[in-house]
Amino acid sequence: MGEITLNHEDSMRILNNAEANPDARVIAACAVAFLEARNHADEIDPSTATIALKLSHMVAAQIYSLPVPTDEED
Repeated sequence: MGEITLNHEDSMRILNNAEANPDARVIAACAVAFLEARNHADEIDPSTATIALKLSHMVAAQIYSLPVPTDEED
């Protein structure tokens, strides 16, 4: 997998590209979520924080449900 720069601009460019690799899209989406949460955590309503946290748990659950790669797949 190629290197991805984890900044908002590059991540949004990847997300806005329907042809982007699915691996890059998932990483870019997580990067955008992280950067937005970091930049606005002290400004959001508690109910918004609850929703964002629930979505974060859903993302983590989806990732944990993926098959574990073997040494041959790395």
